Amino acid sequence: MTKVVVILPCRGRHEQTLECVRRMVATAGLPHNQAWKMVLVGGSNDEEVISDVSKKIGVYGLVESEPQLTYWTALQRATNDFPAEYYACIANDLLPVVNWLSSAVHKMQVTFNDGVGMVGFNGDGYSENHSAHFLISKTLLDSLGGWPVWYSHNFGDTELCIRAKNMGRYTKSPWSVLFHNHPWISAHADDEVYAQGRSRFSVDQALFTERQNNGWK
Repeated sequence: MTKVVVILPCRGRHEQTLECVRRMVATAGLPHNQAWKMVLVGGSNDEEVISDVSKKIGVYGLVESEPQLTYWTALQRATNDFPAEYYACIANDLLPVVNWLSSAVHKMQVTFNDGVGMVGFNGDGYSENHSAHFLISKTLLDSLGGWPVWYSHNFGDTELCIRAKNMGRYTKSPWSVLFHNHPWISAHADDEVYAQGRSRFSVDQALFTERQNNGWK
């Protein structure tokens, strides 16, 4: 079984995805295809992106028959097909710092003696109690019901962070940096992918509040 599988759900942004994956592999601090694997996953609409980038960089690609997958569904499909001890969820708008993955694995090992936990990547602008992207053990993920496919896009990370923290299984690594390069940082408008992700924000927010009030059911 692979130690770590890093999953990148794909939606458009061909050149950006290519550059992101190239940087991720180069800076992980662990040998790719030995200590870890990266999987690009998406629907048939993104087959060209997944096929081209996976071949050029030498990572894995998974294309599902549906035209388009949500972020959380894409993570779940890749998890089903690629067994691992740990999973990391990332995106193509991240700028990695050297040893972003190896330092997260180290943080997991020194924080949780049994290896069961969640380590948040830094660089997203959130507090120490929340991470948009993270490394999580399969054991903990399973105990939380798997990836939160009930959300369209938003609040899945919020739910997982809160629940893991309540269990004493969450930490954030200051040196595992994936800078979240949103367009508003450089005063640019959202592209189509960002707009799609935000389109059901209020629906996801209402579902999050309902689940939290109902004991995450």
